Amino acid sequence: MIVVKATTISDAWHQAVYQCWKNGYDYKIDSGSYQGQIRRQFDFFTCEISQPEVRPLAIQFPENMTLPPPNTEEQVEDYAVSYLLSKDISGKETYTYGSRMLNFPNPDGSFTDQIKWIIEHLKGFPGNNHCAITIPLGGDLNLEHAPCLRVVDLKIVHEKLDISVYFRSWDLWSGFPTNLGGFQIFNEFIAQEVGVPTGKMFAASAGLHLYEMYFPVVKMRFNE
Repeated sequence: MIVVKATTISDAWHQAVYQCWKNGYDYKIDSGSYQGQIRRQFDFFTCEISQPEVRPLAIQFPENMTLPPPNTEEQVEDYAVSYLLSKDISGKETYTYGSRMLNFPNPDGSFTDQIKWIIEHLKGFPGNNHCAITIPLGGDLNLEHAPCLRVVDLKIVHEKLDISVYFRSWDLWSGFPTNLGGFQIFNEFIAQEVGVPTGKMFAASAGLHLYEMYFPVVKMRFNE
C-alpha cells in the first residue's frame, strides 16, 4: 500500500505518478477500456492533501520542462461545473456523477438531491458521520462502463469541511488530477452554502493506475 501526504493537488499527483512508476505492478488488461494494454497499478493507494484549495488546481510542471501537463485549469473547472454540479446528461453518456448526486433514484421511484440534503444536514448536524454521497446503483454491475467513483464523504472537522473520495478504478495521469481539482471546487460550493471554509482532501483507490501509452511521458517527466 502506498500512502502519500501532500500539500497541494499538484504535489499529490507528482508523488503518486513517481510512486506508481517505481513501485506499481504491471498486468495486461483483459476486459473493459484499453483491453490488451499493459497497466501499471498500485495494490492500494491513499493520500491526504492538506491544502487542496491552492491555485492553480491544474498540474504544474517545472518551468524548464517542455512536457505538456496532463490537464488545464479550464478542464478542471468544466469538469466541476458540467460533471459534478449538474444533473444534465449529454452525448452518449448514460449518467454523470452529478446526475447520480443530484437526482439519485430511490426504491419507491422518487429521487433525492443528495447535495441539497447534505448541505441542509451539515447546517443542522455538523458533528456526525452521516454525509456520504452514494454514486453506484445495483444495476451498475451489468454496465460496460460502471462508475469508477463509488463514494464522496463530507465531514466538518475542526470547523472546516473535509472531503474524501474513493474510486474503484482510476486513471492516474489525467483522471486523478482533473477529478480532484473538480472535487475541490465541488467542496468549495458546499462549504460556502454551509458557511464554513474547506479543509483537507483525502483520496483512496484499489485501482489507481498508469496506462502503457503514458509510460514514455512518465519517463520524460523523471528524466529516465
